[in-house]
Amino acid sequence: LGGDAYYGGLVTNTALPSVFDLIITTFLVSTFLCVLLRSFRQLRIVGVLQRQAVNIDLLNLEPAHGFSLLTSRTATGLVLLLVLAYLYDPFKALTAVDLFWYGLTVTLAAAIFSLPIMGLRGRLDEEKRRALEETSRHLRMARELLHSKVSSRDLKDMKEVDAGLESLVRERELYRRVSTWPWDPAAIGGFASALLLPIVLWLITRLLERFF
Repeated sequence: LGGDAYYGGLVTNTALPSVFDLIITTFLVSTFLCVLLRSFRQLRIVGVLQRQAVNIDLLNLEPAHGFSLLTSRTATGLVLLLVLAYLYDPFKALTAVDLFWYGLTVTLAAAIFSLPIMGLRGRLDEEKRRALEETSRHLRMARELLHSKVSSRDLKDMKEVDAGLESLVRERELYRRVSTWPWDPAAIGGFASALLLPIVLWLITRLLERFF
């Protein structure tokens, strides 16, 4: 608990509230700056590593999504610091300055979550285009073979050609459905839950104020 009002008349003429506030503020600010600096360094390395990635497999996206779990946890840590700062004085009326810092922290967290891995989106889009072009090329070859057999009335192996066409069509649809967003659904869910936590806590404290 911070501020003179929480101490009542017990320590009215002492420096204890101010000292306590200074300790808590120093802890929160220094921790915030350490997390922020560590995040920028860590996520800069993520950007370098993803540019060096080779052999991107659209049918096995777990390696490509691995960085999103890291950025999600880093951004969540920043939001949890915001929650800790709020819990220090949960019944305090929010000022314009408080809302500015809260908004800035959430914006930074969102940037930390998304920006370092957005470069991988281009790599995934490029790989998806390449895979679709390759499948389309094989489809054209299979279609030409089919037309050639029909024109020459050579109906031998027609079932195999037809099965190959169907397989290529299914492969093309499979590639079309592949998402090129570079994050895992679990990472999005975890980060979204962290963003909702301050709102939930604020609603709980307002509810408690009404009853107590």
